[in-house]
Amino acid sequence: MKIFASVALGVQGSGWAVLGVEPVSRRLMVTGICRHQDVLVPGFCPILVCDVWEHAYYLTWSNDRKGYVNAFMQHINWGVVENRLNCIYRNEY
Repeated sequence: MKIFASVALGVQGSGWAVLGVEPVSRRLMVTGICRHQDVLVPGFCPILVCDVWEHAYYLTWSNDRKGYVNAFMQHINWGVVENRLNCIYRNEY
């Protein structure tokens, strides 16, 4: 998940890091979304999202996005992420 963390740290300004799957090819993809109006990517089903808008972490982490992302990565419930992936593979989305 180094790629996911790297994308989260690389989002310029505000946005999200997203782990998703393209259901036809069943390929996992990681992308950064920088503007709120660009959140829909056709054929891409998100299964994990990290909010890196400053409002998500500023009160606890101030300007330390890296600390926030590292803490986020430690709290991911991979069982839930796997369940979301399996639902997509079973066409239950």
